[in-house]
Amino acid sequence: MMTSDEIKRAMREFSPVRYKGVEYKKINAYIYRIYVNPNTGKYKETFQLELQDKKAHSVIIAEAEKVELIQ
Repeated sequence: MMTSDEIKRAMREFSPVRYKGVEYKKINAYIYRIYVNPNTGKYKETFQLELQDKKAHSVIIAEAEKVELIQ
């Protein structure tokens, strides 16, 4: 799992990353979301990354804790 600082550095350096065994060209965005359960009022924080594919045709939103830096 990458730390927040590692994610930011990877974004600045346009470093490639891997998610679920697939390599992506770079991280386009670091996303912070809050989901609220309407029944309980409790919320859940989640961090996600927008990853650009190698051919720059599409992006996916990935769970930040499952993305790894390719050295």
